[in-house]
Amino acid sequence: MNLAGVAQTAVLTLRARADEHRRADRVFEDPTAVEWTDRLPWPSALDEWYADGAQNNIALRVADIDHILRQLAETESVSSIVELGCGLSTRDVRLRHLGATWTGVDLSPVIDLRRTWGAAGRHVARSVLDPTWPDEVGPGPHVFVAEGLLYYLPRAEVDATLARMRRAYAGSVLVMDVLGRSDYPNLHRRTAALGVPVAWHLDRPFDEALEDFGLAPIDGFSPDRLAKTALARYLPRLHPALKMMSWWALHAGLLPPDRSGNVVGRLSP
Repeated sequence: MNLAGVAQTAVLTLRARADEHRRADRVFEDPTAVEWTDRLPWPSALDEWYADGAQNNIALRVADIDHILRQLAETESVSSIVELGCGLSTRDVRLRHLGATWTGVDLSPVIDLRRTWGAAGRHVARSVLDPTWPDEVGPGPHVFVAEGLLYYLPRAEVDATLARMRRAYAGSVLVMDVLGRSDYPNLHRRTAALGVPVAWHLDRPFDEALEDFGLAPIDGFSPDRLAKTALARYLPRLHPALKMMSWWALHAGLLPPDRSGNVVGRLSP
């Protein structure tokens, strides 16, 4: 089965995880991603994007969200995890030790493929922008994960979706990645070549991301702290020039305000 449009990015992230599993210095294991990658044709349109460091960037983002979920499980109820725009995620396999139930929400072609491959957990074949998906997901509390998703959707519709989630799931947690101004031009060029350009970037400094999305902070998970701990954790995997710049920024406490990264916040009315 070929996936078209923005769903092609699911193939990109799947291959990045599979190639991470094959690395000697891998930051996680993902044999399921290897198995699934072998079943899908590789879209040649992704060649240039993937060749330009995408594997490393995606793998470290994935690993960091995994790490965040493990941390959350130490202080929060993580009995139900819902991946919005789940794509071909295999996170439920990597984090099965958390003992959570998993629900994936995505478009029908992706959900059909997941079911065909025997993916575990519940599946909801709906657009994340469809106001009816919470009816199928059911009441919370949940931990929602939106990885590589929201900046492909119109910002006004993202805000409307988050407003519905705050009403329906007050007290639940949202883990998401944010696209900063500095990374927007390059990602926009690559996604536009696929016909699915990213729609927006964060206008505020990264440290103000929670306020921008109407999320309440959670003790120990401030955007700045998450960025610093992730950078320290994965510093050895960065390109030498970027490693030097990042090391200096980390020790000087001067991380770029227009950066991208993962954030965690609580849905509240």
